[in-house]
Amino acid sequence: MPLTVRVGEYKYEGSSAMEAARFATNDLILDAKGAWYTDNGQFTLWPKPSEIQPVTVEYVFVPPALVLNTDEPTAFPAEFHPALIFYVSSVYYATVEDSAELSQLNEERYRVRAAELDKHRISQETGDQPFLAGIRGMTA
Repeated sequence: MPLTVRVGEYKYEGSSAMEAARFATNDLILDAKGAWYTDNGQFTLWPKPSEIQPVTVEYVFVPPALVLNTDEPTAFPAEFHPALIFYVSSVYYATVEDSAELSQLNEERYRVRAAELDKHRISQETGDQPFLAGIRGMTA
């Protein structure tokens, strides 16, 4: 779910499809330049911007909870799953086994894999070029 949405230099307020319909008929007054809402998984801006402008969306990603013993951390690729083991091993060796050497070794392994995961995540989110995302009511 977005935290903030900006179209050009203007901040759009979070809303709902029902409120946007009321904005359109002037039954409800909008204090901001525009509003955004999600409806059936679609992200929508209201009113539709009159010209092409950059849209900036800040959000917090919340991965699904691991509840069952068979659940797998699918929020990141399988090649990065060992990072979890390295992290847990680092904590285990530091607290249960009292082995600073093994704790540091696993922490370093974890940091290397975590840095690789960050690079992977950033490349997936931003790529090397600006990207287009479909927004209902908009055409490019």
